[in-house]
Amino acid sequence: MKHFLRNSIILAMVLLTGGYLLFTLVIPRLFTPVLVFLLFFIFVVTNIVYAWLFTTLKKNNRRFTTTFMALNVAKMFIYLVVVVGSAWLQREHAKEIMIGFLVMYIAFSVLEVVSTLRLVKKDN
Repeated sequence: MKHFLRNSIILAMVLLTGGYLLFTLVIPRLFTPVLVFLLFFIFVVTNIVYAWLFTTLKKNNRRFTTTFMALNVAKMFIYLVVVVGSAWLQREHAKEIMIGFLVMYIAFSVLEVVSTLRLVKKDN
């Protein structure tokens, strides 16, 4: 669990630094503070979901698959509501919000899948 938290902090810092450089040096007119909120939101949700999966696997690995699927469906629904809501509230930056979310979502999903696979292999 500590490794995942460390890796997700590093990933968040890399995305934050990359975004800062991109939006200050290359395309400053496209920046919206919503992107920073989305990064923080995805970071928190991903760590909560991973902690829940970690606990489920350690307590009862028979329920792991069900819990994994339920948490991912819930996470996708929450993400959908937050991203669509953010884009709707800031229509002038909707495209940037959607693209920024997609980049952050893919990055954190890769981290989560790789870490979950390692966790499951280690437990078996």
